[in-house]
Amino acid sequence: MIMCSGRNKTLRTLPGGSVALVDAGCGPAEVNRRIRDFGIVRGTKIKMLGKAPLNDPVAVEVENNVISLRNSEADYILIKDLSE
Repeated sequence: MIMCSGRNKTLRTLPGGSVALVDAGCGPAEVNRRIRDFGIVRGTKIKMLGKAPLNDPVAVEVENNVISLRNSEADYILIKDLSE
């Protein structure tokens, strides 16, 4: 798992059913663009719907859309967990 700056949790660490706010994207430009294209931008609420049996990929809900992200992408999304 890649920890970008270590200041927040990454999306992959969010438990199933939990809701979080996107804090930042910290990946390479190409990955950040792909994530933004999905509507995952700072301040967006994101809900972890579940994880595949081997924990990759993860399914999240963003603005009433279900999106599947690879762990390598989810590791670049920093979040603030609202469930805590």
